[in-house]
Amino acid sequence: MKKTILLSTLLLFTVISFSQNGNVFVVYKKDMVNYSINNSNAEKQKTINSILDDLKTSSNNLRYNLIINNNESFFSLEENLAIETDEKSLKFIVGAGDASGNFYMNSKTKESIRSSPLLGEIFNIVSNLDSIKWQLTSESKLIGNYKCYKALTTKVVENNKGIFKHPVEAWFAPEIPFGFGPVGFGGLPGLIIEIQYQNVRFYASTIELNTKRDTKIVKPTKGKEVTKDEYNEITKKMANDFLKSLNRN
Repeated sequence: MKKTILLSTLLLFTVISFSQNGNVFVVYKKDMVNYSINNSNAEKQKTINSILDDLKTSSNNLRYNLIINNNESFFSLEENLAIETDEKSLKFIVGAGDASGNFYMNSKTKESIRSSPLLGEIFNIVSNLDSIKWQLTSESKLIGNYKCYKALTTKVVENNKGIFKHPVEAWFAPEIPFGFGPVGFGGLPGLIIEIQYQNVRFYASTIELNTKRDTKIVKPTKGKEVTKDEYNEITKKMANDFLKSLNRN
């Protein structure tokens, strides 16, 4: 029997009675939290703030779907969304929080694959799910009817400007015993309901347990398979080559 729960955090969950058949469908939404660009010119700052407000509104209209089928999961941006913004802004809000591409995980084989397009080529960035080192805490809060616990880790981002370490805060629900979550995060003893890093927050707006939807998952194979280190080197070289071409012109 389906029932709707109004959350204190203003999230709305649709929950279906749960037995562990392994078919779960989750919709995540995205907030741009405390994102700002400062300018000393008051008039320019007003324009910047207006643009950022529009981007934040558009970002919250995005929907990301997480499909879980027993040991596997697949996270991607929902197709055919009607977002009223230009192509450049859409690319920005989709990529905010390092969310561009599709994310596959397998809790049995510990595979984590991010399938990401880059300049007309698809790269499948392979890593181990256990490479995410979580610090579990005793801090908890109620999200809907679920008691969630906080876990912390660090996301390392490497590009041509250097290596950056971003703190990550996740809230997972042991009551939903699937160690998956949005944007390639997983490995916790329960579904990640909410996660925040790089001024971006992903949160579950709908959870369907025992879903009747098609939850067939196909492991990404089309494209070039690379490690994270190899992909970092590829993107750094591309960025440096682009800067060199600008300097020549």
